[in-house]
This record gives sequence, structure tokens and C-alpha cells, in this order.
Amino acid sequence: MSKAIRRLRMADVFINLLRMATQIMTYKEVAKLLGESPPIISRYKSGQVIPWKRELPEMCMKLWEAVKGRVEPTPFLMALGALKQVAGTIIDYIVTVPGTPGEVATLMSYWLDIPLIWARHRVMVEGESVSMDYVVPIPMPKKPHRPRRVTIVAEDGFQAKCILLSLPRMVEARPILTIDTLREIELIDAVIIEVAHI
Repeated sequence: MSKAIRRLRMADVFINLLRMATQIMTYKEVAKLLGESPPIISRYKSGQVIPWKRELPEMCMKLWEAVKGRVEPTPFLMALGALKQVAGTIIDYIVTVPGTPGEVATLMSYWLDIPLIWARHRVMVEGESVSMDYVVPIPMPKKPHRPRRVTIVAEDGFQAKCILLSLPRMVEARPILTIDTLREIELIDAVIIEVAHI
């Protein structure tokens, strides 16, 4: 990864942390925390100005310490955490649903250049019985030489299990990622520390 790309990735993390911080702090408080003026904080948040690379790591860590456990991580930060979870795994498709899982999966799909498949929710009513499952349209060759491997990005374990049970034959799901686990402080903490020390 080139130095320019590393700096942009760090800048993206900084902007996402800044957006989290401004949910619970005023611009004046954030400015005081970072040693900047409120107008500069506004320009940072809009992406008009990027801090110098040597300033970014310390600023990222200060913001993370201020928001840790107080604000839900952005889909961008959760997607970086998801990349750590799938490292070293062969994936043919990413299966997801609309909402926050879809935002995380879309970023993963873009970064990893892996096709994204939307699981369509289906409700079946038979008399008084109501069952819910998903339709997962995964392209399958007539004679696959190996199972298709997918990563599921879902809201929680129950939704992930429903999608898993709806997968066609010859499809393996690993790993299964949920927003519940991707928002965990320990995972985001590892992401922030890794990016801040590039």
C-alpha cells in the first residue's frame, strides 16, 4: 500500500471518528481536545482539509478515547473490522441484507472486489402459521468443481442463521459476520490502533 493510500485510509478513519465525536461533543469541545479551532474542525469533518500525516495518528487516538463505548461505530469502521475477520479467507460472494449490514458489506465488496448478493426476505403464511426465510440468488455453475464460499453480513445471529439455512446446496458460509460483533469495542480498538500506527 503506497504512502498516499495509507494516509487517505487514516484520514477516512479520522473523519469517521470526528463524525462520531460531534454526536456527543460540541465543535468547541472537539476543537479543544484536538488543539484546533472550531472552523478547522468543521472543515476536517466535511473532508475539505486533511490533517498532516504526522498529526493524524495522535488525533485519531484522542478521538477514539473520547467516543469509545459512547457512540456506535460508523459502518466504515465496522467494515474495517470485518476485513480483519475475513483476512486469509477465500470468498466468492458477500451475502447481506439492507440496512447497516448492507452498508458494511458494500464497503467490503468494493475494497475486496467481491460480488455482493442481496438476500431477499420472504414471509410465507399458511393458515395460522407464519414462517420467514430468505431467497439468496447465488449463481451456480452446473458442475461446480468446489463449493461456493460466501461471507454473510447480517444484523444479528438469528438473521444470519435464517440466511444460512436459505443458502443453496454446495454453498459454504464462512465467516459469518454480525453487526453485534462488528461493533464490539475490542475489534474497533484493534482497527484504530493498527491504522494509527501505519
